[in-house]
Amino acid sequence: MKLFAAFLGAFAFSVLSALPVRAQDDVGAAVALVEAFVNEHLARLEQGRGSLLNDGPALRRYLVDPLADAVVRTNLEFDPVFDAQDFDITGLSVYADDDVPILQGAAQVWTEFDNFGAPQRIAYTLVKRSPGEPWQISLISSSANNWNLAQMVDAGRGDPNQPEIALGAEPAADEPIEGDMPGFRPDPSRGDMLFILDGSGSMWGQIDGVAKITTAKDALRGLAADLSGTLNLGLMAYGHNREADCSDIEVLLATGAHDSRVIGDFAELVTPRGKTPIAGALSRATDAISPGDRQADVLVISDGLETCGGDPCAAAASLAARGVRTRVHVVGFGLTEEQNAALSCIAEEGNGLQLAASNAAELTDALVEVAEAASADVPVPAPEPEVPPVPAAMPSEVRFEETFDGPLDPAWQVEQPAPELASLDGKGALFAAVAGTTVYSDEEPFNRYVLDEPLPDGDFDLVADARMSPQTGAAGLFLSLFDDAQNQYTAVLYQDTKGCGTRLILAAVRLSDGQMTVVDKDLFAGPFARDICRLGSAYAEKVLQSLEVDGARLTLKRRGRELTAAVTMTLPANDERAAEEMTVTTETLTALRVSGRAAFLPGQYSDARKGESHIWVDRFAIEVPAP
Repeated sequence: MKLFAAFLGAFAFSVLSALPVRAQDDVGAAVALVEAFVNEHLARLEQGRGSLLNDGPALRRYLVDPLADAVVRTNLEFDPVFDAQDFDITGLSVYADDDVPILQGAAQVWTEFDNFGAPQRIAYTLVKRSPGEPWQISLISSSANNWNLAQMVDAGRGDPNQPEIALGAEPAADEPIEGDMPGFRPDPSRGDMLFILDGSGSMWGQIDGVAKITTAKDALRGLAADLSGTLNLGLMAYGHNREADCSDIEVLLATGAHDSRVIGDFAELVTPRGKTPIAGALSRATDAISPGDRQADVLVISDGLETCGGDPCAAAASLAARGVRTRVHVVGFGLTEEQNAALSCIAEEGNGLQLAASNAAELTDALVEVAEAASADVPVPAPEPEVPPVPAAMPSEVRFEETFDGPLDPAWQVEQPAPELASLDGKGALFAAVAGTTVYSDEEPFNRYVLDEPLPDGDFDLVADARMSPQTGAAGLFLSLFDDAQNQYTAVLYQDTKGCGTRLILAAVRLSDGQMTVVDKDLFAGPFARDICRLGSAYAEKVLQSLEVDGARLTLKRRGRELTAAVTMTLPANDERAAEEMTVTTETLTALRVSGRAAFLPGQYSDARKGESHIWVDRFAIEVPAP
């Protein structure tokens, strides 16, 4: 495979190194170029003339040549200009980064707009080949959805031998589906090695007259070449996109059977700018490591300590706990003895190595030592001796149950009843159709079902078995302890559609006099499916289809003064795992007092797609857990 990053990495690095830092350089020209690029692309789409991204000569007016050439020959699965597969653009604005309009010779420009009413924000990096030449776009990215265009084209999202296609067109029958990308997927016979590179501003500091970031990139490139073919390699970075932003953490390459040059080429694109969120990076590392019990090593290369208030030690312990063959290593570069000692807990809690390097040679030696450890097999512990089975838990006591197979229990009160939108389907379910935004905090939504029955004293669960159609990508079910619209505790299961596809979100919400507290989990960022933007949505779509056919159980749990939301669902089988039942629970909300009546509301989180959301409620119950 011809790898575009091999060209773009060297191009961008040489351009940035040659240019002086001039904070007031002609950033207005950079903004104008991005504005012209987006407007020409939009005009072509609206006029039915095809995507600008398929027109090589026109594209080279805006993008650096290596990126333009790679984009033209790549069958992109979505439109990166609008982070979507379809478009209805309003409120477009283009502006320079207020904090860092130009850094190390590169201009930072943002676009903001609404697509089908949903806000989007896309980042553009622009460079000049030499002073006096016009700006050109060298990178397009979305930190919110965790992608950049260089990564997309280098990850195998297209084949130069395939014909060009218009964005949004249906793939050919023999075209690889999302998540099935040669050269990007891990080799199951190898272990994983994930590098986490410090991109904080302090990496511009020098050792022996050379910037630490330059030394680290050189050492990383050499190590990747040595390890290529023996391990699946991946790369993360932090602090390299924005100043003073602790969420600036990016998976540049998930672990995979990459060509030996790719790690070094993507490392070249890291420009130190910001803070040092080590704990956050370790927490995100599972997004980049292959699922399963394959051996995995994570290496943090840092010239500083945590600056974002996180706990790297706890994060390392949590990461190592994902499997008996997962280890976390750390190399402190240019640190004092006290600073190295502070980092040592990462290796201790992560069952890995902690090494210090004060110059380029020592850094190379440290990386080699980690590589040797990663290449050696981690012994699998002997199985634990069998223990007698634990007696099965006593079933919960059902205090109230509605199965929707006959007239509703008279204890139900329906607020704003609209029988044309909700009725018993004659098959043991309550069917509801929802058009337009309808959520738990609405004052007068149609068809909120409130149960006029006393709740149990002490602990209990509100349970709803339900199915949802994915047709709008916005369906939701809200299960509540309901006083009124501004005072309630609610478990939420809803679909959220963004540029890469539809996600499934679980949340627990507390509303107290209109003040909202939310704890939520993106079920397609780990528990149910992995990153749909980076790995494709094929399996996620199977989960959504299963939700429509087989359904899920949504539960609002009260335990003393603590409330959580949980969802239980049987996940379909795929190449990596058999079908299995999985339960995911949110973090805890604390209640000073628990009051209200049991209620549920079929809803829709937004009207981003036309049409109705369809929800079937098969069972509602109030259950008391066995003591």
